[in-house]
Amino acid sequence: MGVVRAAGELDWATTPALRARLQRELESHPGGVVVDLTRVTFADCAALGTLIAARNHAAELGRRLKLRGTPPPVTRLLKATGTYALFPQDA
Repeated sequence: MGVVRAAGELDWATTPALRARLQRELESHPGGVVVDLTRVTFADCAALGTLIAARNHAAELGRRLKLRGTPPPVTRLLKATGTYALFPQDA
């Protein structure tokens, strides 16, 4: 599996680059991708949209998208929107 490490704030200004990177990594790793969020300090709805789009793209390719090190702000966002269960956690 490929690993994409995100850091800092994930918002409308930073998610286009993350979206492009996730798409490239998903297309080049048959096993899928782990998104390491350990160093993320903030995530908004643009970040959520990016993660959902990447998850859907992974499913279309028959691959997996997992999250690792999901910090409290991201966990709260996922739970508040009912999307937490969509993202398996990688140990």
